[in-house]
Amino acid sequence: MSVRLFTRWPCLRLSIHDPYARSAPSPVSFTSWLAGSLARWLAAVGITTVAMESTGVYWIPVFEILESYGLEVLLVNARGVKNVPGRKTDVSDAQWIQKLHEHGLLRGSFRPSEEISPLRAYLRVRERLVESAASHIQHMHKALMQMNVQLQHVVSDVAGVTGMRIIRAIVAGERDPDVLSAFRDARCKSSIDTIRAALCGNYRPEHVFALQQALELYDVYQTKMAECDEEIVRVLRHLNERRPGGSGESASQGPRSESQAKERTEFRCPICLVHVARGRSDSDPRRGSVSSASPGCRVRQRYESLEDSQALHLLADTGAQE
Repeated sequence: MSVRLFTRWPCLRLSIHDPYARSAPSPVSFTSWLAGSLARWLAAVGITTVAMESTGVYWIPVFEILESYGLEVLLVNARGVKNVPGRKTDVSDAQWIQKLHEHGLLRGSFRPSEEISPLRAYLRVRERLVESAASHIQHMHKALMQMNVQLQHVVSDVAGVTGMRIIRAIVAGERDPDVLSAFRDARCKSSIDTIRAALCGNYRPEHVFALQQALELYDVYQTKMAECDEEIVRVLRHLNERRPGGSGESASQGPRSESQAKERTEFRCPICLVHVARGRSDSDPRRGSVSSASPGCRVRQRYESLEDSQALHLLADTGAQE
């Protein structure tokens, strides 16, 4: 038996087909918060495969619950199951896609495995956090411009070491350009005199308040990004332990050959977006070498200390699928 599921909150519309039945498929309705009851009912009536149309994010909880009950769930794109123009209803859509699924004419969308799905979810959450933090950097730019503080023209990145030191000092109440310019980092290309001239601004209270709000929100997102990085590292370690030849089995495999010890793999880190090369070295066989690394990538920094680099290969594979 096969079933086509049409998800539209708060109703789940089903069209069930029994190849041994003579009657036409009958539509059945469930409320969306009874997905567990729906899965148990499908298993009870002998349903083995389900075709779902992707509608926003409404399909995600139903998909995961049905898959957890052992059903073969096929997620299809609405573009590939268009019906002829005319009067459309939930029942007609369900029956049409059920018929396509019956004849094997549907192609499922890519869905990562149960082990990789959490990693992809964490990476997407981190991406949204980075975007939100970037918007508050723009708010700091605006507040500085309103105060006639041209900090963004004398430092390459306002969110860098020099920029954040000066901004935090301004929020703390410092207004003297000589004192503020002393927060210049030694690696900053602009001189102290140039920075001092850019900090002679009009520090009105309302503009300083806007700068303080943007800075505090930026710090909040940085904290949330650190927490997200911890979860990413936890998932990667779990995948490394379950991977054949991971840290749990590497100790019993004995010494590696010379060709295996010098093997290196280059990939593009999906978080810091730089090319990273890892491999076994003769001096320290437990650790690899990292080139062109981004100091802002917390996940990469934590994984430099791992005993095995295969989890990083998993991260590279995940980034390629994204």
